[in-house]
Order: sequence, then C-alpha cells, then structure tokens
Amino acid sequence: MTPRSDQAEPTGSAVTVHTMGVHYRWQLPDVVRAQLRLAHDLREDLVALQLDYEHDMRAIWSSYPGVADAEAALEQAQAVVDELLEQVRAQRAQLGSKTVDPALTSQLAAARGAVKRARQARRDAIADVGEAATRQRQERTARLRADEKRL
Repeated sequence: MTPRSDQAEPTGSAVTVHTMGVHYRWQLPDVVRAQLRLAHDLREDLVALQLDYEHDMRAIWSSYPGVADAEAALEQAQAVVDELLEQVRAQRAQLGSKTVDPALTSQLAAARGAVKRARQARRDAIADVGEAATRQRQERTARLRADEKRL
C-alpha cells in the first residue's frame, strides 16, 4: 500500500501505537459478568487452598525438633538483621547520606551471612527428616489435590 501524498513516509525507527479496548460506558452482558465472577471466585478458592497447604507443610516440618531448632535460629538471625537495617536507615536519615558507619556495615554483612547459614541449616535439617515426613507430606498433598478437584 502506498501512502497518500499528505501522509509522511514511515521510517524504520517510527513507532506506531494502536489502542484497543472497550468504551468505559459499555456494559458487559450479565452472562459474561457472571463467568468473570465465577473465575475470580475460583482463583480466590485456589489461592486459599494453596496457602493452607503451605501452612500445613511448614507445620509438618516444624514438628521435628531439629527443624524447629533451625527455624528458631533463623528467626533470631533475621531479627538481628532487621534491627541492624533499622539502625542503618536511622543513620542514613540522620546524616542525609547513603554512607554509614563502616562498622555498622560490616555488622550488617556478618548478620546477613548468619541468616544465610541459618537458612542452609534449616534446609539441611529438612533433608535429614525428609524420609520420616514422607507419609505426612503425601497425605497432605493428596488432600490438596482432592480439594482442588472438588472445586
């Protein structure tokens, strides 16, 4: 198609924007609105099921003493990091600069390293009891699948 004489010749770097959509005053038919509502409700139910499943899986892992101890150590390490981050924020606000005391920065780096090691310790503890928790995990997963099919 050749451009009209009053139109500019398109160049290789030109950008063409197309807008598509429905006018804001256009009303959805009731059938479409009902289907959208059903889809939204289904998604909400699936998300709730998944959140319950993840909570139950954490409870299964936490029921083993080694994992519970590792989780407690992780929470303590994370609390130290959170406290140091607050100190860094306060110092940045006070100084009006991004640079903070190097000692505080090194403490924060060490605390983040402790959190990283605590996470690895939790993963290792879960791996150690993985075989023992297999039956509980399988039962909970089967219950999740049954609940999903019910929806």
